[in-house]
Amino acid sequence: MNYKLTSFRPTPEQWIQMGVNLGLAPGHLNQAALRSLSLEKISEQLPGNSVFTLTIDYSKTKADMIAAGNYSHANNFLIENEPVEGKIKGAGVVKVTLELVCFDEQMISTKEAVRRITKERYLLLAGVEHLLALGAAYPDIQRGFPIVALGSVWRGPGGDRSVAYLDYWRDGRDLDMDWCDGDWRGAYRFLAMRKQSALIL
Repeated sequence: MNYKLTSFRPTPEQWIQMGVNLGLAPGHLNQAALRSLSLEKISEQLPGNSVFTLTIDYSKTKADMIAAGNYSHANNFLIENEPVEGKIKGAGVVKVTLELVCFDEQMISTKEAVRRITKERYLLLAGVEHLLALGAAYPDIQRGFPIVALGSVWRGPGGDRSVAYLDYWRDGRDLDMDWCDGDWRGAYRFLAMRKQSALIL
């Protein structure tokens, strides 16, 4: 299923009301009002729907991939540590087709999101390299909503599990991490990958 992104452009007041309905923190509410000002710019950068064909160059290091995104802030733990699940491993330049998945409910658990993405939609969970490729190719997309990659999981010193996501605050574009053993608000989008991929020689 494709998800049209350009048919609805909320006013700042509507963004705030949607934020209240979703239980967003005050910081998100303030930023939500600003996001509506960027929707026109976002729509100019996006394809006609939420399906993206991108290339992943596995000769690049994770640091190279992060640098290509030119983020305002990047999480130090993500930079300095490798995921325990969904490590970056591949060879050559690979073409992938990615989709943004949105669930029409206020909250969803990671377990349920994974089940729906993999069992109902027959997609693969996108890893951190796919998230970084999306952020580099479409730098303004995260101004509209946070985007999570559930396919790569880090484990913190206390045993907590976290995943990478793209977000936007008043001071710029963020590459951050969040605890993944709880629930996600309806504002989040989940990055998934179609099962076909092609090696570009």
